[in-house]
Amino acid sequence: MGDITYPYTFKISTDYEAILQAKISSDPKYKDTPLTASFDITEVNPNIASLEEIVIYYAIPMGALIGTGFFVLSIRKKKEQKVKVILYIIGIDKSWLIHLLTSTQ
Repeated sequence: MGDITYPYTFKISTDYEAILQAKISSDPKYKDTPLTASFDITEVNPNIASLEEIVIYYAIPMGALIGTGFFVLSIRKKKEQKVKVILYIIGIDKSWLIHLLTSTQ
C-alpha cells in the first residue's frame, strides 16, 4: 500500500475535517460497517508568508548582514586607533599626514 493523493482546492480559508472510510471485505466486522478515521485540515493562504518563512528568508540573513557590518566597522576602528598610536609615537601630526597624502594626488 502506498500514499494516496486527492488534490482539492479549498474555496474558503477555514478549518476542515477530512473523514476517510474504508470497508474491509475480508473482515466480517468492517465488511458492512466502514472503518473511519478523521483528520483536521487547516487551509492556508499561499500568498501570506508564515512566521518560519519570514525568519528563515529575511530575519536570519538580515541579522547576519548587520552582524558582519558591526564586525567590519570594529576592525576598521581598531586599525584607525593603531595608526593614531603609531603616529603619536613617531611624533607625526595626523593633520600634517592627511595634508601630505591628499596633496600628492
